[in-house]
Amino acid sequence: AKKSQHILFLKIDNDGFDLGAQRRAIDKNDLTAGLIHLQEYKEAILNNTEFKSDNKNVFVVDKKIIKGTGDYNLSVDRYRIVENVDRKNPMVRLDEIFTEIKNGKNVEQLDSIAKYRVTRIQTIADGTINLEKTKWTNDEVTQNDFMDDGDILLSHINSVEHLGKSAIFNNHSEKVVHGINLIRFRPNKEKIIPEFIASVFKSDKFIALTKQYAQKAVNQASIKTTDLKGIEIPLPPLSIQQQIVNKIESYQAIINGAKQVVQNYKPQIDIDPDWEMVELKEVATFKNGMNFTKESDGMMVKILGVSDFKNNLYAPLESFNSVQIDGMLNDNYKLKKGDIVFVRSNGNQDLIGRCVLIDDLNFDATFSGFTIRLRFNSHDFEPKFYTYIFKSDDLRKKLIDSGTGANIKSLNQTALNNLEIPVPSISVQQQIVKRIGQEQQLVNANKELIKMYEQKIKDEINKLWQPAAKGYVMEEEKLTVAAEE
Repeated sequence: AKKSQHILFLKIDNDGFDLGAQRRAIDKNDLTAGLIHLQEYKEAILNNTEFKSDNKNVFVVDKKIIKGTGDYNLSVDRYRIVENVDRKNPMVRLDEIFTEIKNGKNVEQLDSIAKYRVTRIQTIADGTINLEKTKWTNDEVTQNDFMDDGDILLSHINSVEHLGKSAIFNNHSEKVVHGINLIRFRPNKEKIIPEFIASVFKSDKFIALTKQYAQKAVNQASIKTTDLKGIEIPLPPLSIQQQIVNKIESYQAIINGAKQVVQNYKPQIDIDPDWEMVELKEVATFKNGMNFTKESDGMMVKILGVSDFKNNLYAPLESFNSVQIDGMLNDNYKLKKGDIVFVRSNGNQDLIGRCVLIDDLNFDATFSGFTIRLRFNSHDFEPKFYTYIFKSDDLRKKLIDSGTGANIKSLNQTALNNLEIPVPSISVQQQIVKRIGQEQQLVNANKELIKMYEQKIKDEINKLWQPAAKGYVMEEEKLTVAAEE
């Protein structure tokens, strides 16, 4: 590699097998030819001669070209030689491609249902148009005060962190008034495709440009409409815009599908009616957590508190706070691997009964007085299996309903002692835990898929801001989906 100033790209279209799940053998195989080209390239380097190939899937790129953009992207289609021209996208001002850039109408905004919905900053907070986050108004408005399909809303008065958030208004049959504190960009559809520009608005580069003009106050910042009009963005031809939109939409479809998996997955354990049912007091013991005060002057210890629960399966050991207790930490208050800890007391009843499992501990830790610990009496109980059981909707409801108190709900030991749980054999418990673990691996894979394709969308738009090197242009990448025949 040090002897060459180039990078060799070999694109393998076929590896001798189809893309189906069965991977059936086919007569197309580029691997052998690829190895030959690789050897020829090595020999050219060693002999200090120029490497050439007529194969469109084999080409070399100068390292300076790859380093020039600063992102060191080795995508095979990015540097394919197509024509010897500079294809840098022209830069245009926003007021050249939008027929209107204006602030919204200042109308009375009501919480109760009225004549028209009114957009506000919260309407676009998640990057989409959320009509559930609008207000209502009975004020008189003109036709031009309503949103049109393709309009883009941008937050120009907000905290610096959220300044420049945007969303495209599409496919809404309801009349919605363009409210104050959101800039509306109405695209000239003869010059731009709204979905393309909406993606540009979400790019890191564009958001950074908007913040350059931010005028900061104590709790928020703002951008003038006149400053926004002068921002320049790269604008490829309509045909290229459409290609980019198509590609982003294909990526977004993958993201949406993966999000459905992540959002809807819950570990499911079907209770077999033949399983024995026992009360927890017969198989486990409980202990309320440790109380301490500001005046406590004993040892410092790590402690599991209510804020550590959330929707975690395992207690987040690395985020435990340290507190000072009275005296030394008694063994009865020490957490051990396999302990299950519940939220015992809280003003929010929905938190009552939340639980986490304790994994391996390499330090002494205890649990707060707002929690209660369960510890099984024998090894016939797989703690992870029962953590899943306790997190199920049915058991959670029973725990919440058993909470006592008017303002602060409290789960007591009596309620837990009398709670009935199923007791399948330990081997069945372990099989179910293994199956859920496999399911969660697939869920985690979908989470990674979301991150990957969100980054692909960012990269696709970021390319627009980078000047293409002479002789190399970025071709459209092809998304291939493998499916079993």
